[in-house]
Amino acid sequence: REVTSARALCEAGVDVVLGHHPHVLQPIEVHNAADGRRCVIAYSLGNFVTGNPKITWRNGAIVLVEAARNAEGRMRLTTYGYVPTWCTNDPHAKRVMNTERMIRNSRMALDDPSITSAQRSIASANLAHYEKQLASVRKVLGAPWVDLTLPAHRHDKKAPVVETPAPPRP
Repeated sequence: REVTSARALCEAGVDVVLGHHPHVLQPIEVHNAADGRRCVIAYSLGNFVTGNPKITWRNGAIVLVEAARNAEGRMRLTTYGYVPTWCTNDPHAKRVMNTERMIRNSRMALDDPSITSAQRSIASANLAHYEKQLASVRKVLGAPWVDLTLPAHRHDKKAPVVETPAPPRP
C-alpha cells in the first residue's frame, strides 16, 4: 500500500517522498514517472529521535537531494544521497550522530601515538561498531550518492547501483 501511494504521488508531480513512521530504515527507491521525471522515495529514514534497545533500530539516515534547471527551465532532480546516522540509547543524553564522522574520529584517535592502551581499545571497538553500522545502512540504502541523470534502466533495483562521489560542499 505504501509503495502504491508513494508512486502515485510521484506520478502526480511530487519529486521527493520522505517516509518516517516505522522507526526502522527502509529502502530508497528511484521511481521513473511516466512523464520522464525521476522521483526519490525514501520509505523510512529510520530513527532520529529515540534510542531503541534493538541495535538495528537505531540506524537512520538524513536524505540529501539536489536539483538543477533543465534547458526548458524546469527543475529536475540530479542526485540524491544520504548521511548515515546512529541514535544513542543513553537516557541522559540522547543524540543522533553522523556515522561517517564517528568512523573518522575513531581512525584519528587510533593514529594518535599518545593515547593509552585503554583509549586505543575503546577507539578500536568504536571503529568496528561504526563500520558495521555503516555497512548495515548501505546494505539497505545502497550507494551513498546516486546520479539521477544516468539512463533510467541504471536505477532499476535489479541493476547495480551507480555510486558517484559526493558533490563538493560550499
